[in-house]
Amino acid sequence: MTHPYLPLRGRWTWSPIGPVARGRGCPKARLGNMEALEKLQVSGSSLTSLPALPRAPRLIELFLDNNLILSVPPKTFTQLSSLMQLMAGARHHTPRAESPFHTCTSNDGSYAFQYLDLAFNSLHSLRQDSLHLSHDVMVFLDHNVIAYIDERAFSGHLPTLLDVSSNALTGLDQRVFQPILDNIISHQYDSYVDATYNPLQCSSIHWLLGDNMYLYFIALPDLQCRRAH
Repeated sequence: MTHPYLPLRGRWTWSPIGPVARGRGCPKARLGNMEALEKLQVSGSSLTSLPALPRAPRLIELFLDNNLILSVPPKTFTQLSSLMQLMAGARHHTPRAESPFHTCTSNDGSYAFQYLDLAFNSLHSLRQDSLHLSHDVMVFLDHNVIAYIDERAFSGHLPTLLDVSSNALTGLDQRVFQPILDNIISHQYDSYVDATYNPLQCSSIHWLLGDNMYLYFIALPDLQCRRAH
């Protein structure tokens, strides 16, 4: 059984009818119709923004690694109903697919987690609806320069794991992080929120310090903060 696969390398842009790829060894390709596509690779293309992708109901894997992504427009991934794994980072080590989390399931074992990896880019903020999730998704945003996350950035499903380590966050907005932690706890996911290596201020995490349950599911920088009473 064959799986439709299209690798696009080199410089490419987005047109009203779909992405147009131009590069050495890569003829001009138009992807206006992606109905049958199951795997799409657009690597090393100097992308700075993710466009709204056309309908691709069978797309399972999307690789956008080694780009320069600065922003994620609202509802970028809403047309990708079957997407299981998106790799858009610039990692040079073992891919997430080979990590133990690849086979992590819900408490009743009924389904596997999915992936959204936007690590090692240049994201500076997450605005409203930046990540409109239609499935249970593990979200990796580490090693960016994120300083702001809108309280409505995660619309639809909440992340089952969230890694925002090594960013520029000075605070953890309770309106953003408490619902995510509650989701992880209530569904008994074997996961966490990683907020290490951020310049957090103690005043922004007082809501966390008085709840041992939350502290069990979140990794924080080594701060000398007084616990709430």
